[in-house]
Amino acid sequence: GMVSYTVLRDAPDGHAHLATAFDANGVHWAAKVISVGALAGLTTVVIVLMLGQTRVLFARSRDGLLPRRLAVSGSHGTPVRITLIVGVLVAIAASVFPMGRLEEMVNIGTLFAFVLVSAGVIVLRRTRPDLPRGFRVPWVPVLPIAAILACLWLML
Repeated sequence: GMVSYTVLRDAPDGHAHLATAFDANGVHWAAKVISVGALAGLTTVVIVLMLGQTRVLFARSRDGLLPRRLAVSGSHGTPVRITLIVGVLVAIAASVFPMGRLEEMVNIGTLFAFVLVSAGVIVLRRTRPDLPRGFRVPWVPVLPIAAILACLWLML
């Protein structure tokens, strides 16, 4: 049956989540499966974010926007120096900042990237209409402006 929000709010760890609702209904095996799934999902997200960050920094250093010494890759073609730097910085941030703040920073950073992409669509559509497009954005500038406003609202 339904679980009252007050039961979920008073969860042992202070945070209500789906596994808490299953626990409250006595379906403990499902709560454990959900918790393992959430852990696997969060781990995957962190790995993908770190991988993406290393690739972006590698491309920037290769293009000269960061020191070119960082663009050195290992024997398998991986950006070893940047990977180590990103790993150390993430480890330091994870040990210094509270988890809630880190979650907010990652979310705000991702939303800000969406704002930049949406603004870039408007700018490139006006300044470089001759560029070949991999995809078309409908209703420019209305849709990109709506995306920018939605992201800014979520950031606030």
